[in-house]
Amino acid sequence: MSTIATKASSLLKDQRIRFLIVGGINTVLGYGIFVLLEYLIAGRFGDFSYMLALVIQYSISIILAFILHRRFVFQVQGRLWLDFGRFVLTNLVGFGLNAALLPLLVQFAGLHPRVAQAVALLLVTVVSYLGHKYFSFRRGEAAVKVSE
Repeated sequence: MSTIATKASSLLKDQRIRFLIVGGINTVLGYGIFVLLEYLIAGRFGDFSYMLALVIQYSISIILAFILHRRFVFQVQGRLWLDFGRFVLTNLVGFGLNAALLPLLVQFAGLHPRVAQAVALLLVTVVSYLGHKYFSFRRGEAAVKVSE
C-alpha cells in the first residue's frame, strides 16, 4: 500500500475525521438539493417558495445525514427509531445553539455575520459531534465495531 493510501486509511479510522467528512458531504449535497428545489419551485408558492425548498431539503438532508452518520461515522446497528429520534433532537439542539450564538456574536461582540457564523459553526460542530457520540448513537463498548 502506498504511503498516501496508508495515511488516508489511518485518518479514516479516526471517528472525528469521518464525522467531518460526512458533515462536509451532507452540507454540499444539502445545499445542492436546496438550490435545485428553489429553482424548480421559485415563485410557485408565493414569496416564500424558498422556505418550502428549505423544509423539503432539510427533510431529505436529515435522513441522509442520519444514514451516513449511523453507517460510516459511528458504525452502529439496532435501535433504528430511537437513534433517529435522538439524532433529530441533537440536530435541533445544535440549531438552537447556533441561533442563540449568532446574534450574540453579531450584536454584542461586533463580529460581521459571516465571521460570527464561522465562529458559531466551530462550537456547534463540536457540540454536535459530542451529542451524536454520547447521545444519538450511544452504545456499550462491546457494541461498537470500530475503535477510535
